[in-house]
Amino acid sequence: GSMKTLTRPAPKRLAQPELTPNFWLGYNLQKFRRAKDLTQEKLAKISKVSVRVLRDAETAVPGNNPELDTISKLAQALGVEVAVLFKHDAKAEADAAQFEV
Repeated sequence: GSMKTLTRPAPKRLAQPELTPNFWLGYNLQKFRRAKDLTQEKLAKISKVSVRVLRDAETAVPGNNPELDTISKLAQALGVEVAVLFKHDAKAEADAAQFEV
């Protein structure tokens, strides 16, 4: 686009999300949940996990480490292996860089 001079400072972006295993877990949980057209409530119900626990996992709340049991239940409900929930590639990393937290 054309380079316009900004009359006011651009809104501050939050710090780059830290691309930790928890970040990828949350990123992939969201990705697979949306691909299956499930709401957080629906996925929570199917996997017998509380909505709060799922929401915290999806948003990778700092210091929040979901139990392996929880991750396992979510993976099963989404029809993927646990390891898949932690996978990422260059494309995902580029997308994550655009992530508004």
